[in-house]
Formats: sequence, structure tokens, C-alpha cells
Amino acid sequence: MLDGELVNRLCKFGLTGKQAKIYLSVVISGTSSVADISKKTGIHKQDIYKILPKFEKMGLLTRTIAKPVKVESIPIKKALGTLIKKQQEIVESQEKNAEEIVEAVKKRQTLSPQAEEGRFTILPIDSNALKNRVDLVLENARKAYDAFIREKLAVAAIPGLVDYAFRKFAIHGVKVRMLIGTNNKDYNLIDAISKTKWPAVNVTIKAVNETAHLNYAIIDDKEVWIPLEFPLEYLGWPTELVTDSKSVVKICKENFERTWKDPETRTLFQQERNKNLPKRKRPK
Repeated sequence: MLDGELVNRLCKFGLTGKQAKIYLSVVISGTSSVADISKKTGIHKQDIYKILPKFEKMGLLTRTIAKPVKVESIPIKKALGTLIKKQQEIVESQEKNAEEIVEAVKKRQTLSPQAEEGRFTILPIDSNALKNRVDLVLENARKAYDAFIREKLAVAAIPGLVDYAFRKFAIHGVKVRMLIGTNNKDYNLIDAISKTKWPAVNVTIKAVNETAHLNYAIIDDKEVWIPLEFPLEYLGWPTELVTDSKSVVKICKENFERTWKDPETRTLFQQERNKNLPKRKRPK
């Protein structure tokens, strides 16, 4: 069995749970076959084969061409140094991205003198500051929660959103609208929606054939949350940009409403909250 604490510590370097288990298994063994890794970690061999090229690109592991494939790790001190360097690159990218967003907003504000600059805060995804801010926003939300996110993120996020956020929204009658950008293949998304136990909250989910948009959520038309995305896929979504800038809220709101009303959007799920049982429209 792998040490759960070590796995969790490796995750803090930007690895996912599966990646941390695979890497730790190889580091401990020195050299392993995919079958051995699968046996020690409980991860399916097919998933391991998908992750190995990422590890090679990151410079954490090497593998033989001969069959059966053998996987060997580089020294762990050197590997952690590589991960730290990647984290530093991400921080630099975040700072640059934040500066560009602020500058873009300022240019927009020159066209709208009445707009306030507002506050811009970047919060690490695993920080107590982010958790406390989320709790505060959920408790104070009273009107609407509008989100425009890509399918991959939606499939992963819907269960957590429903369990953690939507149940609180149901208490205060917050209306939820979600736009999901897809590539016209909604199978995984529909499956995630169908398996979810929805609380008695007003919620409508639509899909639209658009995958290049920026992910964001608007709360009560007052605050926008934007996950900051980077090309280092294995590092996931490291931070959230939170702002109450009227200009940013307006831009996101206009984009959301325009897409929501587009005749090309497809309604995947709808539930109306009332005093009795909810009326639902589920995808076939």
C-alpha cells in the first residue's frame, strides 16, 4: 500500500492523485512494469499508459521501448526540483495574465467613466482564503448564479457544485443557469447530469458548440469568478481570479446573455423549484 500522506504531499506539487500514486510507486520500486504499477496503485493499466507520456515530457520518468514496458524514475530530488520550476513558471504566467486582464478592464473603463475599477484578487485553489471566500459568497447569494464552463470542467465540477453550492442556493431561491461549451458530443455531460441527485433548486443547463471561451461564473450580477487556465494540463486549475469590477461583470454578463439566447443552444436539463415536487426536463 502507498503512503497516503506522501501522495497528498506530491499533489501539492501540482500532480493529480493518480499521477502522484503512479510516480510514488515507481520511485519506491526504482524500475517497474505497468502491470506492477497497476497492482500497487489500483489504477487501470490503460490510464497508466495515458499518463506515462506526460511524465516523460515533464522529465520525471523514462520507459523502455521493449515489451513488456519498464518504467524507471529519475532521482526524486531532481524530479521535485523540476516540479518546483514548473510551479514558478505558473506563478509568473498568473502574474502576467492578471496584469493583462487589469489592463483590458482599464481600457474598457475609459469608454465607461462611471464604471468602478473594483477589486481583483487571485486565490490559490487549495487555500483557506479561497474556501472562506466561497463559503461567504454561497451564504450571501440571493438572486442568480450564471456559469459558462467547458464540458470537461463541467463533468468534473457538477457533482461538487450540486452537493456544496446548489443545496445552499436552494435555501435562498437562487436561480441557477449553466452554459456548457461542448464539441457537439454531450454523452459524458448528459451522463453526469443524469447521475446527479439534484436538490430543489431552480436550475437550467444548456449546451452550446463552443469550446474556446473563458470559463467564468457570475454571482448575483455583482461578482465574477474566473479559473486561470494554463497549458500545463497536468497542473489543473491552480488559481481563481475573483473580481467585483463592474466592467468585468458587465462584459461577462453580456457574453452570457447573448449565448444563452442563441437559438443554437440545446437545453440538457431543467428543473423548476416550487412548493411541491420539482418539475424536471431531463435529456433523453
